[in-house]
Amino acid sequence: MNTKIGTLDFKNLHNEEHFQFENDFIVLINQFTPAALGIEAKYSVYLQFYSLESEALNLIRQSSITDELPDADQKRIDTFIGLSLAVKSAGNHFNYILKSAATHLQILFEYYSSLPLRSYDDKTEAIKSLIGDLNGIYQQDITNLGLADWICELEANNDAFVSLKKTRYSQEAGKIQLQMKHVRMEVDNAYRNVIEHISALITLQGGIAFKEFVSKINQQIQSYRSVIAKRKAILGDIKITSPLNVTENCSSRAM
Repeated sequence: MNTKIGTLDFKNLHNEEHFQFENDFIVLINQFTPAALGIEAKYSVYLQFYSLESEALNLIRQSSITDELPDADQKRIDTFIGLSLAVKSAGNHFNYILKSAATHLQILFEYYSSLPLRSYDDKTEAIKSLIGDLNGIYQQDITNLGLADWICELEANNDAFVSLKKTRYSQEAGKIQLQMKHVRMEVDNAYRNVIEHISALITLQGGIAFKEFVSKINQQIQSYRSVIAKRKAILGDIKITSPLNVTENCSSRAM
């Protein structure tokens, strides 16, 4: 009989996912009742921090950054992924020159494989750096593969994100995000205190009384692990990388 409650890396959950996990957890606790689980005091503390997370998330939802900024970020990620897939596909080309160019570029793509998982600012700088790299020693590879338009599009997407962030991502919005970060840490700690208390009771009293609860909470944890794993698998499978670049001016291509 498995009476061990699994763990979850909460930092890999997006804000909405994190809050939904907490909602699911509360539904589960209420199903078994805090009294029956012996967690009334610690659960009460947990609910206080949960309320703070709810308030912080509502502020984020009402903020202008919730609408346009994530969409602009996703657009540059999508372009980045599309470019990486184009390079990966070319690695199977029958033409030796094109295949060699793609193989050369894939080394760089491997180096930047975590780019889509980075913070807004880190992502922005990484894309700029990648474009700079590819406009250098990788220029001929990009030319051979005919990927200059992809580079221009990625650069345009990145610039559009930066411009939007400067306009809409106000100092107040930044404070809201920072507040959410701190609140999430408090909620995570309160959640762990509840789980650790239940685990201690299982050790002292035996696992029979907690068997069904442990099974259900582990199912919940596994479902969110799957969300994280699928997101990482998409990035890992395509070997996400840095944008390719050419010395040709992107603005001139648009004319």
